[in-house]
Amino acid sequence: MYATDRGTYVVQGKVVTDTTALGDVRDLAGDETLVEIDPSLVRHLIEHYQEHHQGG
Repeated sequence: MYATDRGTYVVQGKVVTDTTALGDVRDLAGDETLVEIDPSLVRHLIEHYQEHHQGG
């Protein structure tokens, strides 16, 4: 995951090609795609948020 100079984040992951998974997605715009990320990244992001935004 990378922070941008626009105040957003970019996530690096494997492109999702599974048609069942893609079929479950709602409101995916034409210029968007899905990427699959490892659960360890989610844990890291939660910990980072708690440390920097909740006084932890």
